[in-house]
Order: sequence, then structure tokens, then C-alpha cells
Amino acid sequence: MYLQLHFTSGTELRLYRLDSCYGSVRRSCLNGDHRDRGEGYGLFPWGRGVRAMSAVVVRGVVSWCVPAIDPYVTGGRGSLAATLDGVLSKEPQWLLDCFGVSDRGTPISRRLFARSNPGRKRVGPVAVALAPRVPRDRVALWLNGELVISQHRLLRLMTELEQVWDA
Repeated sequence: MYLQLHFTSGTELRLYRLDSCYGSVRRSCLNGDHRDRGEGYGLFPWGRGVRAMSAVVVRGVVSWCVPAIDPYVTGGRGSLAATLDGVLSKEPQWLLDCFGVSDRGTPISRRLFARSNPGRKRVGPVAVALAPRVPRDRVALWLNGELVISQHRLLRLMTELEQVWDA
């Protein structure tokens, strides 16, 4: 299993490529704005759902390096957590393109993310995190072609992805 998120910065931080492998299922997806995609690439739209998914993955990586950072994002309607929870509940095509389905037909995204109060079926906030079963050494974050490994750069990446919900 591995997961690689490739970001680019410029006027705005964006995810432009996601590579994943779970068991025998290997996937590579590009941002839908990427016009010159090659054969075998899926597409995802850069929007709130992809941004929330990216933010949760980055927060998970940061929490491994900085134990004081909670791996879970929590919130009610309109929050980052509720946005990703809604995506995980609806399982849009882009999510299946990014992660695929298991041999049993189950979306692999269900194994990659842990949720509390999914679908906000109970009173209170939802919480979402990168699942504890995801191996720490198999997740890589890239920014402008460089592997992001310093705590400072990881924290900046997390802050920038999450700031849209704080505004």
C-alpha cells in the first residue's frame, strides 16, 4: 500500500496528481485542469471535496511527526470534516478513480479514512482522519516536485489547505 499526493503552488496551493496502491489496485489521477493527461490516468476536480481529502491526509502525516497535532478534523455542517464525510458517503466517481475498489467491490477509500458519526446521523459533529492502518512510511507528500519532510513545511502545507474553512 502507498499513497502519494503531489501539490503545486503558485497563486494557490493545489493537488495536481494522486498516486495510490492498495493490494493489487494501482491508481494515478490528475487534476481535471491538467489537459495533457496520458493513457491510464483518472481525473479529479479541484474543489472542496478534493481539498478536504488532501487536508486530512496531510494532517495525518503531520500528526505522525508532531504528536500534539490531532489527526482528526471535526466539525458540523460546512466544515472540512463534514465536507469529506459527505464525499466519503456519496462515493463520487472521482473518489473511485483516485483509489479504486477492492476485489470484493468495496471502495478502497473506506479503508483509508476513519470516521466518527458518519453522515452526521447522530447529534454532534463528524470527525474524519487518515485511518490508523495506513502505514506511516508509505505516504509521501510532494510540493513542486520536492518531497516534503520537514515539520515546518508540513505544517505550512496543512495550514494552507485548512485555511479555506477558517475564513
